[in-house]
Amino acid sequence: MIAAIRTYPHYKSITPQKIVELTPTFVGWGFAAATGLALFGLDIPIVRDDVLSKLPLVGKFFPNLPELKEDVFHRAV
Repeated sequence: MIAAIRTYPHYKSITPQKIVELTPTFVGWGFAAATGLALFGLDIPIVRDDVLSKLPLVGKFFPNLPELKEDVFHRAV
């Protein structure tokens, strides 16, 4: 009996099985990166108003409020 040679689809030794095994790792790193970017972007008004306030779960914590303008030249008399 002759043994059959089976080939599996791959690209530079990356197989679908390896991608399935590494998916939870990629999701974890992606979540960590998105959380870090959100925390660094809290102080930037355009990020807070345009991005964070529109997220479904956390948007209620970042209401779209107008910025208070400080008068730097106002002096108490």
